[in-house]
Formats: sequence, C-alpha cells, structure tokens
Amino acid sequence: MALGALSTATHPCVGLNSRRGMRQRSSVRTNRRTHISRAMLTPEKAHEEALKRIEKAKETHRLDLTGLGLRTIPNETYDLVNLVEFQASNNNLYELSEDIGNLTKLERLGLAGNRLRKLPSSIGALTSLRGLWLHGNCLKVLPDELCACASLRNLAVAGNRLRELPSEMSALTNLEELSAPGNQLRRLPDLGTMPLLREIDLHGNLIEDLPEDVQGLRALETLSLQGNRLRSIPTSLTTLRRLRSLNLAENCIQELPSEIAEMTMLTSLWLYTNKILSLPETMRKMPSLRQLWVEGNDGLGPSLDAFISAMDGHKTLRTFGIDQYQFKHVKKSTHFTSVSETPQFAPAGYFKLVRWHGSSAAEKQNAPVLIVSFGSAPGVPNWGGLLKKLGKNIGKGDTYDVLYVCDVQRSWYMSNDMSVNQDAEFERWNTHLRNACAGYERVLYIGDSMGASASLMFAEHATRVLSFCPQVDLYLSSIRPSRSNVWFQRFKRCLTSGLEKSSAAVDVHTGSWDHDRYQASLLPPAVIKHIVHPVDSHRLALALDGEEKLLPIIKKAYDAELAIARGEAPAKPGSSPLDSFAPWQTLGLR
Repeated sequence: MALGALSTATHPCVGLNSRRGMRQRSSVRTNRRTHISRAMLTPEKAHEEALKRIEKAKETHRLDLTGLGLRTIPNETYDLVNLVEFQASNNNLYELSEDIGNLTKLERLGLAGNRLRKLPSSIGALTSLRGLWLHGNCLKVLPDELCACASLRNLAVAGNRLRELPSEMSALTNLEELSAPGNQLRRLPDLGTMPLLREIDLHGNLIEDLPEDVQGLRALETLSLQGNRLRSIPTSLTTLRRLRSLNLAENCIQELPSEIAEMTMLTSLWLYTNKILSLPETMRKMPSLRQLWVEGNDGLGPSLDAFISAMDGHKTLRTFGIDQYQFKHVKKSTHFTSVSETPQFAPAGYFKLVRWHGSSAAEKQNAPVLIVSFGSAPGVPNWGGLLKKLGKNIGKGDTYDVLYVCDVQRSWYMSNDMSVNQDAEFERWNTHLRNACAGYERVLYIGDSMGASASLMFAEHATRVLSFCPQVDLYLSSIRPSRSNVWFQRFKRCLTSGLEKSSAAVDVHTGSWDHDRYQASLLPPAVIKHIVHPVDSHRLALALDGEEKLLPIIKKAYDAELAIARGEAPAKPGSSPLDSFAPWQTLGLR
C-alpha cells in the first residue's frame, strides 16, 4: 500500500485548537505592558511605575507589575489585603517575601518568568488562591505549606528544577490542572483522591515509576508522561474511565496490561519510542480508541500482523501509526495503518517523516516540497490538523511531505541536561535537519512560540519560513527552561546566527502584544519580514486558525514553493535552492 495513502492522519490532539492552547493564552493575557518597558526602564523608574500601579490597585483590587524589571516587590504591595489578583511575571525576582501571606483574599497569583529559587512558607496562608503560575523560574522544591491552599485549581510549575512535588499534594482536592513539564522530577507523591483533577502534564522529566494506586483520579481526562523513564504503568491506571488522552511516548515501557481494554473513553494513545514487544489484543474491545502510535518500538514488528488482524474491523480506530522498519513485518495492512519514516540516529524526541503524496514504501520518492513542522512548548507535534486541511485544499496532483520535529524535553532544542554543551546540542539537531531537508527542491518551515524559535534557529536548511511569535531573548520570556542568563545569551546567539546563515524568505508573524513585537524587533530586519496582526495574544496561530485566516497563509507559501520547484515561477531573492548551500544527502535510513 502506498505510503501516501497510509499517512494522511497525524497527531490531532495537539492541533492549534487544543484546549491547552486556550488556557495558556488566558494565563498570559495580563502581560500587556511587558517587555519593552522592562528592557528600557531604570530601576528607579520601574519602582516609581510600580508605586503608581499599587495606588490604583487600592480601588481595583488587581495589581499588574508584569515586566517592569523589578528585583523586589515593593513593600506597599503587602498592605493591599483586599487584593484578588496579583501579576508579577517577567521580572528579576529572586525571592518572595513572607509578607505574601498577608494577601489572604488573593485568587490569582502570577510569578512566571522570574529567577525564584524558593517560595516562602507563608504561601499556605493564601487559602482563597485558585490559580498559581510559577513556570520559568529556578525552583528546586515547593514548600509543603502550598498544600494548605485548599481552593487551588490551577498549578503551573513548568520549566523549573523541581526534583519532587510536595508529599501532601492529595490535600489539594480542588485542583483541576497540574502542569509540571520540563523539570527534573524523579518520582511522584501518592496523589490519593483528587476528585476534580482533569489534566496532568509531566512530560520531559526523569520519572521512573508511577504511584501504584491512582484510581482516585477519577475525573482525569488528559495525562501526558512523554519523555520520562517509565518502565511500566500500574494496572490501576486502567481504572480511570474518563481518561481520553494518554501520552506514554519516549519512555522505557516494555508491556501494557491487558486491562487497558477497560479504558472505555480513551481516544488517543501515544506509545512511540518505548521497548514494547507486543500489544494486548484485548485493545480491540476499546470502544472509543481513534489514534494509536507505536513507532520506534524496535522489537514490536514481528507481532504486528497478529495485532492488526485482531483490530481489523474496529469501529472507531482511524490511525495506527508505525514506522518503516515495523512496516516490513506487516503482511496485511488496513485502512487505519499510517507509516512514517525515522532517520537513523534521530535526536531524542519526535523526528518523523510522513509522506502524503503517494509514493510507495519501497520507492521513498520525495515530494517537491517538504514542510517541516516544529513543535512548541507542550512537547508534542503541532500543525497536524491544519496540514491535513491543507492536503484537502491543494490542486490535483500537488504533493508534499511533512517532517514533524519536536523537542519533548521542553528545552528549546538545547537539552535539559545541565552538562550538555549548547553548541554541540545545536549542531546535533542541525545535522539531522540538514540531512532530512537536503533531498528536497523546496523546504517550508512552520512553527509557533518555541517551534517558531526553532524555525529561525535552523533556517539555513529552508527556502521559506513562517514563524509565528518566536521567542528570541528567553530572559524576557516566561515560557522558558530554567537556565542561567549566560545560557539564554547563547541561545539567542545560536538563533540569530542560524537565521543569518539562511537564504530563505522569512516571514515573522506576531500579534499586537508588545512582548511578541519586541521579540521580533530583536531579529535582523534585513533578513526577515515582520507581519503584525490585530490579535492581542501570544497564541496568534490559534487565533488566526479560529478566524480561518491561518490556512490561507500556509497555502499561499506552499503554492509559491511548489511553483518554484516545478519551474513555473522564479525563485525570489533570498530563496535559493537548497543544493546551493547544503549537501544533497539521504535521510540516512537504516
């Protein structure tokens, strides 16, 4: 069966209309004045501005000190005992005063994108607190007193240095969302009964084992454990009847319990890049399963025929993702089989080629255009749903391949391992992308946020780049890894250096939010075209997609690249063919 026919489905749970994207957008909407003022205000002016806002907050009961470059919170803040919302993200805070405990009516507290190393124990006095955003700091531990915040519903601690969570986490019985990806967690506490917890995101940690009893998480709908070190999953996990999305990819899991068939509402299951040797045939009884991905399980191939036969006739399964090596063992393929190709010695994370244009598995014929989709901070492949729409809106006979690239460690393609050399890590990703892109006439990069930064960093291998809200100076961002200022400077250097090496036509799209416009202004103006949309949000791609404006942007760029590849239009200046600067190589398949 032709690979194009097999590969039209992608990983839809991470599409641009994901619920996580909407929630992240709401958490940053307060950061409106931010980073231009932070870059320009003197400490004296910043303090003066803060005092003005504190005075106003006496009436509004809402205080926004975001992005002023503050090293300390003014003492006057802690006299605002009626304050219900306090935002102090994107400053230079290294510590938080114990006086924060005075603000007992506080419901929302935003401290993301600082340099906080610990929280005061008085945080436990904030019993009205419903949302706490601490991502992008340097926290190594959370105080046990945090578990006294009985009203807490949203806890975001991504991109810190946490090695464990508080032992009494189960006391947070009103918690609905727990986000802690990109840390150094090695284990989880007993989560007991948390009846309202709907979403847990722990991807990109070092977790080896899960608690044996998780059946108290009866409201859980989404669980992401991608990119850890899990060796097994507890049988109690299969009792979570409301679970719809389960991501166990990039671990060391060897087998699944047969009881997985009892997960009657599970629709999406990611198992790629584990050590699984066989899949339970009881999975044919799962009434809601729509997507299942198992690529990169090297020993799974010999058992696939029996499993596919068992699943034949399944009423809901639409995508069963396997790789080209596993496909060699398949004698009978079905309509739900989707084949991707993985280059030899691919970097950790998602790095898979999907051929949508119809070449056979044996031919491996390249389409004239390769679209490279860079994943953003959630750590899973983006753009799948949109690219599927693109496939339905192009002309008859028009073709393209897609390379999904995703850093599951949430490290901005620079590794979370503190001992790894940044330049070496950059070159590792760069080499794989060079080899993957080199066999194509034209290469179109797309990415948003972290993925947008990657699209610029590795732009030398593209002929066209569409970059949505790239982050250039991570020191000024809240969605970032927990690294030193020196690390951030090197990241910026790698990004701008990669962009300056490129001869691609580069479009940088931002909304009207000051932070993103300022980030774009840090890029060499002679190299990029900056396009500003009337959208006051970092989630620009999501907003444009909702207005049905994103697909036309992608399609226009694709049509132009296809016309150049076919010789129907001349290459524009700054859009040279790839073979003018990169060696033509194969993907390096085994």
